[in-house]
Amino acid sequence: MTSYPDFPAGASALLPPAGCPAHNAALPLAEIDAHPDPREMYRRMRAEHGPVVPVTLDGVFGWLVIGFQETKRVMREGVLYSRSPRHWRPRGPIPADWSLALHTQERPNALFATGEEHTRLRGALTRSLGRTRPGTVRRYTRDRANRLIDEFCETGSADLVAHYAAQLPLMVLMRIFGFSEQAAVRLVTALPALLDGGDKAQQANQQIMNVIEGHIAHRRRELGADAMAWLIEESDARSAQEIARSNEEIREQVWLTLASAMGAMGNWISNGLERQVNSAQMRNDVNHGLADIEGAMRATLWEQPPLQRVIGRWATRDTRLGEQDIAAGDMLVLDLAAVNQDPCMGSDAERAALAAHSEANLPYGAGEHECPFPDLAEAIAVTAVDCLLQRLPDVRLADGASLTWRPSVIVRALEALPVRFAPTARSVSASEVPLHA
Repeated sequence: MTSYPDFPAGASALLPPAGCPAHNAALPLAEIDAHPDPREMYRRMRAEHGPVVPVTLDGVFGWLVIGFQETKRVMREGVLYSRSPRHWRPRGPIPADWSLALHTQERPNALFATGEEHTRLRGALTRSLGRTRPGTVRRYTRDRANRLIDEFCETGSADLVAHYAAQLPLMVLMRIFGFSEQAAVRLVTALPALLDGGDKAQQANQQIMNVIEGHIAHRRRELGADAMAWLIEESDARSAQEIARSNEEIREQVWLTLASAMGAMGNWISNGLERQVNSAQMRNDVNHGLADIEGAMRATLWEQPPLQRVIGRWATRDTRLGEQDIAAGDMLVLDLAAVNQDPCMGSDAERAALAAHSEANLPYGAGEHECPFPDLAEAIAVTAVDCLLQRLPDVRLADGASLTWRPSVIVRALEALPVRFAPTARSVSASEVPLHA
């Protein structure tokens, strides 16, 4: 059941009064995404409002942060801009069927936790995933990538979203947690619906929870050497008498990791491949060693971040950000698609030079909620693109194909990436790489 922060008495009084700039100027976020040139929209918004813009998300008021320095400040000042929605004081009623409810509902995982609770949950997750060697993850990613490519390499055509990018990182992460391949296939269809929000999000979320809970129960009956078993070990060591709570925390931590695999890594791979298949020059440079995949993928992360917006920071007290007065309890949305276009980052050429340096990239986050395993994410994404370009060096966008993006305010995701290439033979399939041997 969806729950929201308690409304103070007289909640309607929280609505900005008529004539208030926030009331009159709030821009529906959907209009930005519907605009044929979002960059032009961001330029206009900066000129009118500065780096922080009043917006509505399907009718719910919030502040869209589009400035680089302001976004970094919000990420790093976790006490002032909390990740916990318990601080939220909405400026009006929340629709019962609000499409983004799942993304603002507090859950017992490291994403929403703060302080000591965040340190504990994040530590358990990073220690469990950290027991899998990065080199072994790269080998398994390449093995799984070859198996997926084998399914379409002889046909001369494929949809690199459905047939490759949407599946690969999820399968790798699920293998790290010890899930079966059948479970991975079930979640390939459920996770996009969750990330898109809307009517099907609740149903998809329940399906994901059922799959994860089933695997927790299996691991409690039958021990294994995988991240799920290690999370159970970490949690039970802390709370041996609270197995029910332990199960809920484990479920939520795994949910967070798998959603990241689909929403961030999967879309990062497809966005990186889109740049390659759309540019013969870029593809030629990579194939001939004139450019490297790591730099190309970091540039993609900069120019087309797969997670384009982070919904959910809440001001814990009245403050000022950019040119706006933020009230205690206001919601902030961080627009990662806009921050790297901030003029403060220099000219187009200067921003392009920064793109290859991961330390300048905010899609990994900053502060205490920074991505806990960026090296693992990059290893999977870079290996995925490298493997496909090695197997299909002449891959190109299908003739007459027009690309469309999923209608999501959260992720930057292609609906499909139809490509053509010279048919090639299947690989000599190696035996499956043992992850934890």
